[in-house]
Amino acid sequence: MLRARFYIKTLLIAIEFYRKVLYKRRMSKKINKPYHKKVGSRIRFYRKEKGLTQEQLSLEIGHSNSYMAIVENAQRDLPLSQIQKIAKVLDIEPWQLLKFD
Repeated sequence: MLRARFYIKTLLIAIEFYRKVLYKRRMSKKINKPYHKKVGSRIRFYRKEKGLTQEQLSLEIGHSNSYMAIVENAQRDLPLSQIQKIAKVLDIEPWQLLKFD
């Protein structure tokens, strides 16, 4: 019984350590801020044109309430699959979010 507690405690400590290490790695990953800001401003433009709030758009694509705020402010990398979902909700083509003059 004592041995099992020791293993469980050791396992919990290891899990917590790896969670912190992986979180730091993920948060330190650099993203191309100017590019992400441009994409975020395009999303904001089309979202407002359609009359949606950030919360409404986030829920439409299946994310938490604050997801679009994070994306629009270039605090998170945006996968292509999410660009496609956002474009579909906004009734535009995905390339329109990635087009820069």
